[in-house]
Amino acid sequence: MDVGPPSWLMKGLILSLNFARKIGLKRFVARVRNRAVRGIVTKLHSGIHEVRRFAVSHDKLVFDHITLDLLRELANKSRNIVADLLEIRPQEVHCTIKVCRGPGNPTAEWTVYTIARSEPCARKMLGGMINPYKLGNDSAFAALCGISDGRTEWTYDKRQCFMCNDLVNHGRFVCNRADWSSHFRAAAVFPLRYTKPDDMEPTVVGFLTFDTMRAEACSDWPCVYDLLEDKGKYDRNLLDLSVFHVGGMLADAIACAFRPLLEPINTGDNGNE
Repeated sequence: MDVGPPSWLMKGLILSLNFARKIGLKRFVARVRNRAVRGIVTKLHSGIHEVRRFAVSHDKLVFDHITLDLLRELANKSRNIVADLLEIRPQEVHCTIKVCRGPGNPTAEWTVYTIARSEPCARKMLGGMINPYKLGNDSAFAALCGISDGRTEWTYDKRQCFMCNDLVNHGRFVCNRADWSSHFRAAAVFPLRYTKPDDMEPTVVGFLTFDTMRAEACSDWPCVYDLLEDKGKYDRNLLDLSVFHVGGMLADAIACAFRPLLEPINTGDNGNE
């Protein structure tokens, strides 16, 4: 004997169809779509407010407790937005904000400082203000600046975003943390950059990074290593991802806030730059 659908399901379906008929199907679909994106947009709006709050309260980038608290809250809100897009818990995504410094154009010898991390973070602090590291020691930063990381030559293959949905499966990724695979498998890294009026190339001043152990949640992300020989396809795949556009918006906003603050930079390390 066939068993029909439960009565509550039929009633719900009938009510939905009647509602859709009254307001028009297109309007009904628009309302559903609007509700779906409202949560993400609300958190993005909140994150941009945090950038503005930071920008208007600083005239130089000195890393006191107030500044670090503001930056940590910005990292937390940025992480929450990406976690929503991935549909995983915020605690399963890690976000950092970094600045990089050096003379002239970016080289492998430029210094990277981590100035904010999302919470909670059980990782041992590496690459912070007290223990900076070199730009060329990280594949993501090298790819965004167009330099070599020792395993991949990015000089003629600079990327606008470094993204990979499973770094463990590729033997070319390097970073300053030897045990990185114990902390993350997938990563998306965005440059903090702006273009000066007389320059052809943008000035990179730092990075906004996201990573997670939940590689399966990032299955639709393109992997930069899989498409090393087809940058055009990699870029097109990025354009199809909400996380690329949202991460880029956050990175651009932070870069605009940082631009007037980065000369000179005070690392808080006995006044040394």
